[in-house]
Amino acid sequence: VVYRFQWKNDKVYDEYLSVLYPNGEPGKESEVWIERTPDEAKFKGSIVNPPQDKLLLNMKRDVVRYPEIEYIVSWAENVDAFSFNEFDIDGDERLYSRFIKGGDNLYSMVKALSQESIEKVISAAENMGYLLEKIEPVEFADIKKVIFTEKGVNDPLFDFSLSKGMFRTLYLLIYLEYVAKLGKPATLLIDDLCEGLDYERSTKLGKYVFDFCSENDIQLIASSNDSFLMDVVDLNYWSILQREGSKVSAINHQNHPELFEDFSFTGLSNFDLLSSDFIARHKNE
Repeated sequence: VVYRFQWKNDKVYDEYLSVLYPNGEPGKESEVWIERTPDEAKFKGSIVNPPQDKLLLNMKRDVVRYPEIEYIVSWAENVDAFSFNEFDIDGDERLYSRFIKGGDNLYSMVKALSQESIEKVISAAENMGYLLEKIEPVEFADIKKVIFTEKGVNDPLFDFSLSKGMFRTLYLLIYLEYVAKLGKPATLLIDDLCEGLDYERSTKLGKYVFDFCSENDIQLIASSNDSFLMDVVDLNYWSILQREGSKVSAINHQNHPELFEDFSFTGLSNFDLLSSDFIARHKNE
């Protein structure tokens, strides 16, 4: 499924949807469903007249007749965005994600997890140096909290008792298990992934997040200028953004395969691709 749209001056300027049928009949491997310009809109070849400020995709939702459209909408509804370095320890009432669904706070996520999922979080946290024995949701009258029990510590810990690095790491580990449990198409956007963590925890958490998303079919888009993290993320996943004036261009393995292939023979670390003049020299050549 390929979908795109452009939005200009509070109006839909362009919209396009095509569906590929891998096992379709000869001559019908793909079909254009939506073609829209500022002057005309078509759905499956027929002229339609949607409001200028509404996407045709949303107006044609039908879970039985057009499941492909529903797949796109379901994916879009399950996008969450985080700024890793802005996770604040203000209790469950604060929404840590910019787009997180209503009610999905730390308490409700832990409450929804099975004991097996909680044990996975505890195991991952231990690998990153946070030695926990229990993670459990508790209620005091109308107050709902998550208690963390750390090995060798007599008193249980609330979220506000944790260091910022520990809280952010545990929150992200719990969130990943929760998203995987939902079993829906999901995209996770993380700004400044692992920022503020030391070398060991940054590399371990970064690798864990990438591996977890890959194994659970979660689309991950993360930004970082952390050299620790860059060195453990495969260059095939990199997209380097460069700005000249108001124009931003991306350099990645898809649009510059020869650049990445040449760099792989240098023996340098991943971060050196960004910090050296290798890209500039390659583009000049």
